Amino acid sequence: MNGFLLIIIGAVLMAPIRSAHASQAPLTARVKITVSGLRAPKIIAEYRLSRSVSRLHFSREANGLRTDIWRMITTGLKVRKDEVISTTGKPFDHFRVAVSPKTRLMHLNYVAVNHFSDHGVSLFTGYFNIAGPPKNTTFSFRSVHHRALLHGIAVSPAQSFSPVRDGTFVYFGDLEPQSTSSSVVLLDPSLPAWMHSELAAEVPQVINFYTDRYGVKLPARPFLLFSRYQQTNSQDYAYQGDALEGTISFVFTGAGWKHPTIRNKGHLAKLIAHELAHQWNAALYVPARFESNGGSWLSEGQAEFSATATAEHFGWLSAGAALRHYTDLINQCLQASSSKPIRDQNHDDRAIYGCGVTFNLLAQAALERHRPPHGFFDLWRAIYAAAARNGGTYSTQTYVDNLARLSGDKGLAKMVSELVTKSAVGKSRDITHALTRLGFGIKSITAANHDPELGKASAVPLFEAIMRGDCDGAVSFYTRANDLAVAPLKRCHALNKPYVVTAIDGRHLFAEGIAAYGAVKSQCAANHPVQLTVKGRRKPIAVSCPAHIPSVPDMVELTSLPWTNAPVAKPGGSKVLGGPRVWIGERP
Repeated sequence: MNGFLLIIIGAVLMAPIRSAHASQAPLTARVKITVSGLRAPKIIAEYRLSRSVSRLHFSREANGLRTDIWRMITTGLKVRKDEVISTTGKPFDHFRVAVSPKTRLMHLNYVAVNHFSDHGVSLFTGYFNIAGPPKNTTFSFRSVHHRALLHGIAVSPAQSFSPVRDGTFVYFGDLEPQSTSSSVVLLDPSLPAWMHSELAAEVPQVINFYTDRYGVKLPARPFLLFSRYQQTNSQDYAYQGDALEGTISFVFTGAGWKHPTIRNKGHLAKLIAHELAHQWNAALYVPARFESNGGSWLSEGQAEFSATATAEHFGWLSAGAALRHYTDLINQCLQASSSKPIRDQNHDDRAIYGCGVTFNLLAQAALERHRPPHGFFDLWRAIYAAAARNGGTYSTQTYVDNLARLSGDKGLAKMVSELVTKSAVGKSRDITHALTRLGFGIKSITAANHDPELGKASAVPLFEAIMRGDCDGAVSFYTRANDLAVAPLKRCHALNKPYVVTAIDGRHLFAEGIAAYGAVKSQCAANHPVQLTVKGRRKPIAVSCPAHIPSVPDMVELTSLPWTNAPVAKPGGSKVLGGPRVWIGERP
């Protein structure tokens, strides 16, 4: 009511300059995206603005992506990073840009263009949104040689779409979506046959399982797109899942997905369950002030723990593989920065996924101990119910309050609250103590460790320090099953080529990853460079010692879970869980 009165008063008092005030109405844009061509799709985006501007900023930062793949067609304008500017100073209200169909995986961002084997493509509309609320950008889609699918339904150029939040994925092509009572699925024919059969069973099972456990039915059937590209002879494999409200895009890369191995089946199931969890968490219910208040650990930690527990529940992931995965994520959390609270580490995977899963793992143990016993899904069912009463949002406090109420463990709730909102100093001590108190079987990791998965977790921070010293503070590499691959940057010195590193100072990655710390310290103390063993080279590469050699990270190994009666058998090293390519720092 007060706001309404202010508007009326303002209208009366400011009447003499109403025309000037009206010119400051929110800028809106109508965007028509046209895709034509078959094997080499031509993508054109045409903008019509509600008023003339000399500079147009876009809402989503894209790390230079627009400069790479957008080419201005309209004269007198140019694309510069995340904006379009007039090169003559003359205002504009209309322009056309050509969008290159080239693609790449995006770290902590959505893939711009996905390719399908039928020569169709899907586009993420979020990169086309102008600055301001998403609804200020209205889209229409035209496919010259194919059809356009929005949320799995064919749309005509006469129809318009305004995003509610980030945007969505729109498919241009001829593939026929598979419709069920719970979802609409678009499968690339080039995906291995085993993936087709697994997905046909897993997608509806996970949706029905979550609907039952959370007590909330999704307002509409989600549209899931599965594509594949870069089908090289390499046995590496990678994936990316991009979840938006009502739509999820999955990309699979590498020939390593070809066979239905235990590793591949486990990763596929966990990926599906993770992204589907986001249809509830981050789509239907959202952490309050998601970016500014550090809410990523709430959504990502919940989705990853949910995915692991669900995949194990259905037998898609072995108990041993799940235990190993929990170990890896706890160690990521232990390695996250202790200099600032978790909510201030909203773009660090170690805090988002590692600590997010660790807190939910501890919560599960505390909930199981309470009488009557509760579990992880009971906790989140209560959080979602609270969010529904609060306009669809929840917070760290919502999590902490419901954890304390359902588990009776106020000490654990207080620990989580303080690590997230106040200080992460003492994080390793607090988490290790909580694991022991709640009945987890754990043991410390020493330099005698020869487990390649645990060695990988320790070697990554060391190599990060080495590359940061060589590349003037920047890092760009990814982990693979048995080695580290450098994605060189212009500022790098010795690491100026796409080397595949297999050992540090003669200590093998990853079986001797912890022992490598001592070797590097000894070499650097004697003023000798670090020696990196590289595939395809007979002699190691000499890299200058980093300015700071990190300490061996705090690490533990889980040997049993408190809600099982016996220790869980090890999954057999990397053969079971392995590990997708994980990007660190900048992306090339």
